[in-house]
Amino acid sequence: MKLFMFCVALILSSFLLANAQNRPIDYQFRFLMHLQIVEPGKTFGVAAWGIIPDATQKISKYFLVTGLVVKGDTTRWVEVMGGGYTKERDFLPAADIRSNIDFLKYGVSAFAEALCSFREKRLILLPNVTKNFHIGNFKIGVGGESDIIFERDKKLSCGFGPRIAISWPWRQSKISLATGYQRTNGDFDILRSYLTLNF
Repeated sequence: MKLFMFCVALILSSFLLANAQNRPIDYQFRFLMHLQIVEPGKTFGVAAWGIIPDATQKISKYFLVTGLVVKGDTTRWVEVMGGGYTKERDFLPAADIRSNIDFLKYGVSAFAEALCSFREKRLILLPNVTKNFHIGNFKIGVGGESDIIFERDKKLSCGFGPRIAISWPWRQSKISLATGYQRTNGDFDILRSYLTLNF
């Protein structure tokens, strides 16, 4: 419990310190739905994600990918998917790879995503790592997250900062709510909230 309180205090201190820098902050609210279907005893199955990257925008993008999931057990999986997202009235094809590993011995979760938008010639890497604590049915994770964006003919865009997340079971699914703050190498920082429904 002492370690948990220290981690929470560290996250809150990071938010306050970031706000004290007087840098512009772009607030984003990301809504995600995640589905995995793997028959008991099987390794391969189907995965899908439906995402609204920023619901605060009047005209928001919509992102959808589906494909194969390779699942070792409930603590580790890799998804290889194809699909794309809307931009104004256009549809941009994309490939998406996501993976998650839970190191139960240490109470640590590591997630990574690689998203490639072919038409925009853009590669986005989205890693995050959290230390997990359990309070009743709730799992609370504190750690860090990052956005790393490679785009043709543009300079590297990257950000890194603290992240705090809470998840809990709901009927046959799981809900998670997370918030992360990223100090970036651009003109503004990012404060992003995530609401995820896992089926």
